Amino acid sequence: NIYRQTFAGLVHTLDLGGQRSLKSDLRFARASEDGGFRELDNRAFGALFSLRLGAHAVAAGYQRIS
Repeated sequence: NIYRQTFAGLVHTLDLGGQRSLKSDLRFARASEDGGFRELDNRAFGALFSLRLGAHAVAAGYQRIS
């Protein structure tokens, strides 16, 4: 009974043909106090996008925690 955590995630891969694909990975987590222990409220959001070309990939990501 210290804190409650909620998580949601979504991963999707789009086939672009010719050994190419675009992958999206979105995640959200929220923690909140569930009792009187201490202040634990926070939110986290993350996004990662990857472009795969054959055996190689390049990715860009973003994360925000508040």
